[in-house]
Amino acid sequence: EQNIIKGNFEISLLLEQGDPENYDNKLVLKNGKFKATIDN
Repeated sequence: EQNIIKGNFEISLLLEQGDPENYDNKLVLKNGKFKATIDN
């Protein structure tokens, strides 16, 4: 009706290249929120 989409997300990203013993190459986003308007 208002063409709005919103929700929550959680994502983990891991770098595939580099030193395999280095686990600092990880990005974790928790309790993320998004809201967008969809144009017709």
